[in-house]
Amino acid sequence: MDAILSDLDYRKTKWRLRRGLLELDILLENFAEKSLRQLRNEELHQLNQCLDLADNDFLELIIKKKSAEK
Repeated sequence: MDAILSDLDYRKTKWRLRRGLLELDILLENFAEKSLRQLRNEELHQLNQCLDLADNDFLELIIKKKSAEK
């Protein structure tokens, strides 16, 4: 079974969730409060890949205007 997010990973990821677009900040703040602590390692890795995207690309991915490329 994959380990649940450590406190250090939680704090680092929560910091990275802060973005430049208000829309993203609102969505990601809600996500962090409700779901971030339950992420498994693979899910955290996928989230970090998304956090590497530019804000507009990330927002479009979240609202499904673009599909994720594998």
